[in-house]
Amino acid sequence: MNGRIQSFALLLLCLLTACSEDDYHYPSVQLEFLTAATGSDGTIRQVTTDAGDTWPVLTDRSALRTTPDSLLRVVSNYLLTTDASGRQGAELYAVNKAVAPFPKPAAEFKQGIKTDGVELISSWMGHGYFNLVLSIKQQSKTHRLHFVEQEVTSDLATGRCHLSLLLYHDADQDVEAYSKRAYLSVPLTPYLTPGITQVDVSLTYTDYQSRQQTVTATYLPTDASALR
Repeated sequence: MNGRIQSFALLLLCLLTACSEDDYHYPSVQLEFLTAATGSDGTIRQVTTDAGDTWPVLTDRSALRTTPDSLLRVVSNYLLTTDASGRQGAELYAVNKAVAPFPKPAAEFKQGIKTDGVELISSWMGHGYFNLVLSIKQQSKTHRLHFVEQEVTSDLATGRCHLSLLLYHDADQDVEAYSKRAYLSVPLTPYLTPGITQVDVSLTYTDYQSRQQTVTATYLPTDASALR
């Protein structure tokens, strides 16, 4: 399990097991970002982990239905299991969509750029994605999150691309009553152009003290070759 979200998984496991008064034991699931592929009926047929392993979905207990024949980013409780025929695959429990839109230039945000506060819990590179876990203070409004593409520069002489992003967050003037986690992934495959061997990402966000903070990471395209 990814260490950055292990504590959240343990908390979820405790809550689930505490609700039962019988001898049922909740299975030892993993909580991770996954890239999910759907079939023609919109169900998840296959998942790829951030370690690059791809598994067929043997059982999806979440019963999620989404866009047919598409790829989407999710956060899921799952375990690896084997079916009656001996085929190994994933058994999905809770599945939630991650916020993973392709970054857009500022000009495409017709209503302007919103940079309401967030708290960054963790960030790391995944399999073709830059992952972020945020804590957002809210009460009842729907918060909107996106990525603003500020600058993209490529240097074929060095094989490096620099991607500068700004976190878009519209809290819709919500009351800061309690904190909730948000899971985001920046898709990096559009920046893996021929000749580029490295993508340097910097993402700027506003914290709850109204200060701008920047998180950086480096991604090697060879890690995502299976996604191209």
